[in-house]
Amino acid sequence: MWLYIVRRIAQSILVIIGVTLVLFALFYILPGDPVRVLTGNRHLSATALANARHNFHLDQPLYLQYFYYLKDLAQGNLGESFRYHRPVVDILREYYPNSMRLGLVAVVLEAVIGIFAGILAAVKKSSFADNLFIVATSLMISIPVFWLGMLLQIFFGVKLHWLPVSGLGDGGWRYYVLPALTLAAVYAAFIAQTTRAGLVKVLNENYIRTARAAGLSEFKVVGKYALKNAMAPVVTLLGLDLGALMGGAVAVEVIFNWPGIGNQLFLAIQARDRPLVMGAVLTLVLIFIIVNLLVDISYLFFDPRLRSSGYEL
Repeated sequence: MWLYIVRRIAQSILVIIGVTLVLFALFYILPGDPVRVLTGNRHLSATALANARHNFHLDQPLYLQYFYYLKDLAQGNLGESFRYHRPVVDILREYYPNSMRLGLVAVVLEAVIGIFAGILAAVKKSSFADNLFIVATSLMISIPVFWLGMLLQIFFGVKLHWLPVSGLGDGGWRYYVLPALTLAAVYAAFIAQTTRAGLVKVLNENYIRTARAAGLSEFKVVGKYALKNAMAPVVTLLGLDLGALMGGAVAVEVIFNWPGIGNQLFLAIQARDRPLVMGAVLTLVLIFIIVNLLVDISYLFFDPRLRSSGYEL
C-alpha cells in the first residue's frame, strides 16, 4: 500500500505540473492585458507600464514566466494577486474556510438524503415508490444547478421570506440552508441511484438469501450485511463530490454571492488575475488528489475480499 501511495504522489506532481502548463497557455491566448488590471486601468506612461510588466516577469517569454512560477511554487509561493495586490496564499486562507464549511454541510445532506432514499427504493424495488424515485432522481439530475438555486431563492427567500438569499451575513445556519441544498440536490440524486443499484444487486446474492433463511430480520440483513458491501461505489462518488464541493462550487457561490473561493475564482477569471486563478485551481486539484487517495484506501475497509487476498492498491 505504501508503494501505491508513493506512486500516486509522483503522479500527482505530474498532474499539478500539467495543470499549470495548460493554465499558462490559456492565459497567453486570452485577449486583454493583465497589466491594466494591476494598475487599475489608470492611464500610465509607457515607462510605468514597462516597469509593472518587469516586476511580474510579464515582459519575459512565456517559458521563462512558467519557469519563475514553478520555482516559486516549489517554495510554497503562489504569487501575488493582480487584483488585490495581496499574496494568493492569504486570499485562499481567508475565503477557503467558507467554501469548506459550505461543502461539508452539502456533503452531509447529500449522503443522508441520497443513501436513505436509495435504501428505501432498493427495499421497495419495482413498487410505485421505486418508480416515483426513478422519475424524481432523473428529473433532479437534469436540472441545472444555477436554475435550481434561483428557484429556491425566489420561493423561500423572495416569496416566503423564510431564508436569506445572499451572502454569509453573521455566519448563522440560516445562510447555509439554500446554497447547501442547491449543492446537495443534484449530487444526492446520483448517490441515491448508485445506492439503489448497488443494493439491488447485493440483495440478490446467495449469502443474503442464506441470512434471510436463517431468520434474521430484514433490517439486520440490509443494514449489517448488504449495505456495507454495496457502499464502495457510493464512497467513490462521495469522495469525488467532497473534493468538488470543498474546493468551491463556482456557480452556486456566484448565485448566492457566497464569500468563498469559488466566487473569488469567478471574479479572478473575469479580471484575468492569473496568480489567483492558478492558486485556486491548484488548491482544487490538490483536494481532489488527496480525497481520491483516501477513497482508494477506504476500499480495504468496505471490501473484506481485498484484505483477505492481500490486495495491494
